[in-house]
Amino acid sequence: MEYDNIDKLGRINPHLDVRDLRFFQAVAEDLHFHRAADRLHIAQPHLSAHIKQLEERLGVRLLERSSRSVRLTAAGELFLERTRFILNHLDEAVAVTRGVDEGIQGRIRIGFATAAGFQILPSILAPFRKRCPQVEIWLGGILTDVQIQMLQDGKLDYGFIRPPVMSGRLTTMTLARERMVAALPLGHRLLACERISVRDLSEDTFIGFAAGATDRLNERTRQLCHEAGLQPDRALHANDTYSILALVASGFGVAILPEWTSGTTQFPVQFKPIDDPTLVADIALAWCADNETPAHRIFREIAQAQSLAIAPNGF
Repeated sequence: MEYDNIDKLGRINPHLDVRDLRFFQAVAEDLHFHRAADRLHIAQPHLSAHIKQLEERLGVRLLERSSRSVRLTAAGELFLERTRFILNHLDEAVAVTRGVDEGIQGRIRIGFATAAGFQILPSILAPFRKRCPQVEIWLGGILTDVQIQMLQDGKLDYGFIRPPVMSGRLTTMTLARERMVAALPLGHRLLACERISVRDLSEDTFIGFAAGATDRLNERTRQLCHEAGLQPDRALHANDTYSILALVASGFGVAILPEWTSGTTQFPVQFKPIDDPTLVADIALAWCADNETPAHRIFREIAQAQSLAIAPNGF
């Protein structure tokens, strides 16, 4: 039940405190001063004096007393109902506040690039939820540049991004380094090769990401393809990785994609390592140190521990 005038209790007498309410609740529920005093671990005369002072401060009789019994007045019944409401919400507020401070409650908002969502994030979330089961987790698949802006605006707590980050407000921690691979259609002339170079694909139509659907990794990939002779006028574009794989599988061209895509099985596509040690992409955790909570630090500790378990040259 909601009460619009709960704050009036505080204006009845400035000396009314939480202890008064807890003492009254114990007596009102037990309807016995001795049992209530035992429950509160105080002397009965001390409790009786507190209840009398409470009634004097309120200017209302809350309890009818006799040598045989104690019962609530009509005003006392209403006051007990509202006392329970106030104390229940106060206890809840205290528990939540302490939980946030201890890192066991609260909320963490996380953005992630596709590769992080497929490879890294689940391995971090599982142990984090075990340590902080009451922390609410919000997840969103968001491009790197958008994540960076949201982190700076306070709309995200952590982002799994493609570095570098040109912002003095953000801190980053590299979690993994991912190789790039070539996606080839069945029957392609290079399928017999164990490894290929980007230049080997100069005769092919390149399938890349459409403008507006790219992040920094995709821009770097297009740059490498241009340097290898894959001209923009011989390119097709799609909005996402799976559309690109579908075009490759249909024989429209080839693509250079992060290594995590080689784990997909729904497309008849062959993946080949690229013989270029510089063609790698890092995945980093980014955050802003403002308003950090213990839950945030726990999340970062788990992320760092998980990064040490990832092979340095890929997943």
